[in-house]
Amino acid sequence: MNVFLIPGTITNFDATIRHSVDRRILERHLKKEEVQRIIEKAGDSSAIHCWAFKQGRQSLFSDMDLGDLVLFKESGTGLLGYIGEVCHKVHSITLGEDIWPDQAATPWEYIYFLKDLKNIDLAFGLFKEKLHYNPRFPLQGAISINQDKWAIIRQEYGSFEEFLKSFGSYRTSSTSPPKAIRKTKQATPTFKEQNTPRELARHLDKDFLKKLLDLDDQVDLLKKDPDHKERAHESLVESFFHILGYYPYTDIKHQQGRVDISVRSEEKTLMVVEVKKDWNLTRHDTKVVRQAFNYALETGSRYVIITNGDYYAVFDRDHGMSYNDMLIGEFRISEVPPQPPTIAILHVLQKRKDSTQV
Repeated sequence: MNVFLIPGTITNFDATIRHSVDRRILERHLKKEEVQRIIEKAGDSSAIHCWAFKQGRQSLFSDMDLGDLVLFKESGTGLLGYIGEVCHKVHSITLGEDIWPDQAATPWEYIYFLKDLKNIDLAFGLFKEKLHYNPRFPLQGAISINQDKWAIIRQEYGSFEEFLKSFGSYRTSSTSPPKAIRKTKQATPTFKEQNTPRELARHLDKDFLKKLLDLDDQVDLLKKDPDHKERAHESLVESFFHILGYYPYTDIKHQQGRVDISVRSEEKTLMVVEVKKDWNLTRHDTKVVRQAFNYALETGSRYVIITNGDYYAVFDRDHGMSYNDMLIGEFRISEVPPQPPTIAILHVLQKRKDSTQV
């Protein structure tokens, strides 16, 4: 059995992992008999999930056998979010173009289908640590676990299943189309420690979530005020970092040189935060990102954040050489309660008791 590690974008995850592929799309490009075989292997027509390789990765596609396992990591998160078993393979340029239309010139043509797809949410950093990968290994492309890693698994855990069980957060809930999250101040949920990064889990209680909901209310009020100033957005950001354990004036500094907000500890700048008034701000606003990174170079900050007080994009300058490599995640305050990818980011940003940052 082979095990593959696969990175992917949010858009592509939504198309074929979080949601099932419509069988009618398959029928436009494949023979009915093959479509039926895919459905039978997948379990039913509402559980058709797939992924693909582009031209140049044929060797990986050829090495992939039915029964092999695939672990997926969503870009911008610190989690291996899904695991599935390869149940069918097909080569089709037109099918790839139909499933993933928003792609570069090179289509996703070497397609493999999955069965028993499950949501697992394993911390990728811990996965790398257990298998002795370089801590800065970013998983920029698909790979298979090599023989050296398999030797570690067999020697220390006996099997891949036992290796997965060694993660305190390991769980195997089947995937299903995501339901809309309703914001409510009634029956605020708590998160079990085994399903979240351990240091943050104990703070995800009713009090912590109530503070996030209160901050979300402030965001809503500010969005309704057409005449507000950028300083109001900075107040939202200060409140957010206060929730994460930092103190105003001592840890959270306003207008230090050209930096909107810096977060400091033990006389060192941990993060620089570029705050904008634009509610449509995204990580694709390269001018803003570049500006924030310039400030990080001046201050020696490891973490770079752009935000409007609701949306946050978080970068780690130790993670790579490009903006995409360094992006560790993005989230919105208005998306409460926080989901596992957001929890992983909060785990990185929260203040440590020993005042150090991982």
